[in-house]
Amino acid sequence: LTPDVAGLMMVHQCNDMLRQIVEKHTGRVVKYIGDAIVAVFDDHKESISAAIQMEEAMSPFNAPRP
Repeated sequence: LTPDVAGLMMVHQCNDMLRQIVEKHTGRVVKYIGDAIVAVFDDHKESISAAIQMEEAMSPFNAPRP
């Protein structure tokens, strides 16, 4: 894979993982902007829980990458 394709695949994998976390916490993804996600939640407690889980998920996701 070229570096561009590999990078794009990594962004898509990451966004998919984070989207699942948003949905698990009853949120909705409004749009993606590169590697950023705009999401809305009806319950502020769920948004905080989702943000914490997203942060916790990123470490093992990034660990095997140089």
